[in-house]
Amino acid sequence: FRSLPTKIVPHNVIDKQVIYAKNSDLIIHGDVEQGAEVAADGNIHIYGELLGRAMAGVNSHSASIYTQYLDAEFIAVNSRFLYKEKIPTEFLYRSVRIFSEKDQLSFHPF
Repeated sequence: FRSLPTKIVPHNVIDKQVIYAKNSDLIIHGDVEQGAEVAADGNIHIYGELLGRAMAGVNSHSASIYTQYLDAEFIAVNSRFLYKEKIPTEFLYRSVRIFSEKDQLSFHPF
């Protein structure tokens, strides 16, 4: 896809709010609260807590989700996804990078 300038959200994303960064990366300067949804064709950077839903690489083949605190309802990267119950517990409540590798999601603490 043709990359556009990064979409920056300078506040929390609240319950029932949906934000989509078409053809770009997405930066959230706050939390993604429960019931909120963020999506991007590129990477997603969350400088707060990820409690809601995040989908990176919606229309691309390589993307990641970066969050300061992982306790998400749902995560997806490049069409590979996990619901909260399936997120490996050793990565919950931590700063992590989430990316797709082969047919699964991989987690790397930072």
